[in-house]
Amino acid sequence: MSSSDALRVVEFYSGIGGMHYALRHAGLNAQVIRSFDINHLANATYLHNFSLSPSTTAIERLSVKSIDDLGADMFLLSPPCQPYTRGGNQRGNADLRAKSLQHLLSVFPQMKRPPAYLLLENVKGFEESDSYEDLIRTLTDCQYSIQHFLLSPTQYGIPNHRLRYYCLAKRKPLAFVREVEGLAVQHRIPLIEEKEPLTLEDLLHLSTPREDRVVADLKVPSSFFKDNNYRHEVVWGKSRTTGCFTKGYPTNYKGAGSLLLDLSLAQDDSLLSSEISSLFEPSSSSAYVSDLQILRALPLRFFSPREVAELHRFPEDFGFPSTVSRKQQYGLLGNSLCVEVVALLIQYLLLSPPQHDIH
Repeated sequence: MSSSDALRVVEFYSGIGGMHYALRHAGLNAQVIRSFDINHLANATYLHNFSLSPSTTAIERLSVKSIDDLGADMFLLSPPCQPYTRGGNQRGNADLRAKSLQHLLSVFPQMKRPPAYLLLENVKGFEESDSYEDLIRTLTDCQYSIQHFLLSPTQYGIPNHRLRYYCLAKRKPLAFVREVEGLAVQHRIPLIEEKEPLTLEDLLHLSTPREDRVVADLKVPSSFFKDNNYRHEVVWGKSRTTGCFTKGYPTNYKGAGSLLLDLSLAQDDSLLSSEISSLFEPSSSSAYVSDLQILRALPLRFFSPREVAELHRFPEDFGFPSTVSRKQQYGLLGNSLCVEVVALLIQYLLLSPPQHDIH
């Protein structure tokens, strides 16, 4: 396939480029012809990594003609998740942050050249919203075949639990390689083998000194632990899981992400060995600790932004511009996605059923 035959892809809500990286990781002959996002920090990061500047035009202001004129073969979408989370009160379409998705869905029936493929990512809970109902109704009316999924990176070898909803759609007569009756949510990608997660040491090489692992900057202060009734998730190098890192990491101590037990911070190895054996059973698990005395005694640190990016499977050459602070880096990563899971879904989306010869 020549470059002129490359799949023409448009990213809506492009963020820091997770979808773009997934497209590359999928190994397709594809070109991102336009991306859209209104977050200036995300756009600066996108420009830093791709030398492309996303459009800051609000999606709800895009006309049918302007979207049609892009001539896209594929739409990639990761709309704001707040309308579908408990923290956002799960207001769905009543939330102003859902208006842009509603606008895009209203455009589809009016397009002269709708995309052949669509992939949408969002939080678990989207599939129970009125936005989901609008999405399914619109795609069905516009002659798309649809499959949807709830998947976590831990299913595909990555030690990070980040359960997300994904919708895949192909415009008829295109068909999925493995058809599914109805709209039941699938919990694995057909034809894609699941793998045991790597340990954190194997993925992140925690024992290797790096610039992003400055102890003074990452050590968890005693003041972080405030609530004797809250169970903090603690992991270590042999763990094969971490919690979901949100944009509140690491300042928000409730459910924003895991804490790492870093043996290099230990002052007394003999005392620590007994603590570890009692905490991690089995050794590949994570531990949930609420006792403030134990938490303050353990050598704990936060994951660095670079490590969070690696858990999301961003490539080694991904980075942030110097104008983006560490706190902002955490926030942008918390709003991003797992590159590898999306890449697998894109590969599955592009597979075609076998053609049977007719004699």
